[in-house]
Amino acid sequence: MMNRTNISVLFLIFWVCGSVHAQWVKEDDSSSVWFDEGIYLSQEAFFSNQPDLMFPNKEDSDWRFQDSLFRQGIVYRIDRPEINEGNFDLKARAIVGRKGDSLKVIALNKVWGACILGIPYMHQENSVQGNFIRIPVLGTVSYLNYALRIEDNFMTMDARMAGVGVQTDFLQLIVDFSGKRFLKHNRKNLEKILESDKNLYQKYKMEKGKSKAIYRYIKLFNEAHPLTF
Repeated sequence: MMNRTNISVLFLIFWVCGSVHAQWVKEDDSSSVWFDEGIYLSQEAFFSNQPDLMFPNKEDSDWRFQDSLFRQGIVYRIDRPEINEGNFDLKARAIVGRKGDSLKVIALNKVWGACILGIPYMHQENSVQGNFIRIPVLGTVSYLNYALRIEDNFMTMDARMAGVGVQTDFLQLIVDFSGKRFLKHNRKNLEKILESDKNLYQKYKMEKGKSKAIYRYIKLFNEAHPLTF
């Protein structure tokens, strides 16, 4: 049986481990990649797994303060957003972030993205399905698909009919953690990534049906070069 001293030490160990970083492991991510919770102000922050700002703790302020911010269109923190098709919609003009002991109000249009419960999201205000788009992480090379609303000014022979239409632009991207970049999803760009592994690339070049084979080799690439931070 543990005595009181042992229980206190054990509690202290768990408290320290849980307080160093707000880190979570994605439940559906077989690569067990750790992502820190917080707010990204840049693409670099996302790819480096280093949020620029943390979310403030609930206990840092009372409900009256949080309610006053809410009335001004400012979100104090995001806990468990309502997910729709993997994304969520944040109706706010600004969000509160924490840097050390200081709280900062950041306009939403300055926010690149956020990580909540270990899941990274990209902020896209014109997204068709929620303005925070989930970034699936399969490994060093991952894929991201989403649709944007694009305004299209048009003119007709009758000036009274001129106006603004809305088009939908569907984007298919490669999430390249090794190069810390987003690339257009095509075979050419996947081959460029695969070239960094000479052994796999040489084997791939011997394949006949490259359009299908490239995805099998990218999977092998992810296994050979696991994503770590």
